[in-house]
Amino acid sequence: MKYARSFSLRLALTYVGLFLLSVGLLVGSFYYVSVYRPHEALKRQIRREALQLEQIYAVDGEAALITALASRAEERGDRAAFHVFIGPDGDLKSANIPTWPSERGEQWLDLEADIYTEGAEYDQHAFALDVGFDNGARLMVGRDAEDLEELRELLGNGMVWLVGSSLFLGLLGGGLISRAIGVRLEQISKAAIQVMEGDLAGRVPVDSSNDDFDRVSQTLNQMLDRIEDLFASVRRVSDNVAHELRTPLARLLADIETLEAEYPSETNPEVKRIGTEVRRLQKIFDGLLRISRIEAGRHALAFEPIAAATLLEDLKELYDPAAEELGGRIRIEDVPSDQFRGDRDLLFQALTNLIDNAIKYGAPEPDISLSACHKDGSACFVVANRGPEVSEHILRRASERFFRGENASQKPGEGLGLPVVQAIAKAHDGSMELSHANGVTEALFCVPWRPVS
Repeated sequence: MKYARSFSLRLALTYVGLFLLSVGLLVGSFYYVSVYRPHEALKRQIRREALQLEQIYAVDGEAALITALASRAEERGDRAAFHVFIGPDGDLKSANIPTWPSERGEQWLDLEADIYTEGAEYDQHAFALDVGFDNGARLMVGRDAEDLEELRELLGNGMVWLVGSSLFLGLLGGGLISRAIGVRLEQISKAAIQVMEGDLAGRVPVDSSNDDFDRVSQTLNQMLDRIEDLFASVRRVSDNVAHELRTPLARLLADIETLEAEYPSETNPEVKRIGTEVRRLQKIFDGLLRISRIEAGRHALAFEPIAAATLLEDLKELYDPAAEELGGRIRIEDVPSDQFRGDRDLLFQALTNLIDNAIKYGAPEPDISLSACHKDGSACFVVANRGPEVSEHILRRASERFFRGENASQKPGEGLGLPVVQAIAKAHDGSMELSHANGVTEALFCVPWRPVS
């Protein structure tokens, strides 16, 4: 259906329309010169002959008219002469065509005047003028117009076939062109969507045709290569900074712990604040290094059988005290009984971050549900919690590094929890999505279902 609305199909149909218009003008001009003008000249000739015969009848009488008609019929010329003369009493006086209308009607008549000679038929078409006299007599005078009639029929039938075949071929060609162009545009669109979803390795396929689409695809791929290089450079800088500062931070933290031991925080709040900030800084660098290792593939995935029920039970046991301390609860809902393969430590870490966020940013008394399911070839975990409204803007940007919503500034955290979850999902070729509806925020974490053999 989308090809029926495509620009290429409309362009093809426009071309067919212009082609038919040009052919119509050409055929119309040919018809005017070859049919219409000769037909009008024949009408004028027949009028002159009918007028002469009327004068003969008026002046010399019926016998002279019959003689003139017989003489006219025997003439040899380009067009055979035809006539019918009916007297005032309705009797046929003279005729050289087989049939005609019994009553007068149209002034100009198209009459069949076929001749049968020695078992053969000779097609003739009489174009005649029907003249009535005051005394009731009737005269039909005509000439053979078979060639003009055949040419008119030929042009009419030809136009019907031409229009029909042109429309059919135009629709067929337009559909094929539209499909071919649509396939190439779909490839470009898929690559763009892949990049928009965060996979900078997405590229537009290029074949060996070296056509316009290939050149556009090559240009787009060069642009995507450059963008990927720039992102990689930024990521390397942040990763290198985090790695280089890790040892100095560890030494600084050791010195801070020594100071905290010598100068208690009750009497030296400055030492406590310094220790808090240094520990926060170390968490940030640890988070960046963790994301870097996962994204760079330096953390080899250790696949092992995982029971979703056991994994969620361990998470519930870990976070039950924190939820109960705030007057809330964590409950486990639907969980599949079969096992799948995955990196248990990374999955546990990802779900830990999601539950931690649900406790920090949910309702004051946490109401968190954990569930899992086998959906569309994926093992999906859902962490849902009741809490304040979350805008679409925040949901879209939540997995960006260091991003924190307007209401998160007073909460502990560095803005690296969800980026770690996203990195773990991608390492498993999975996905992580956030949504909010009816006061419930849901985090859907899915990884491919790898069955246990």
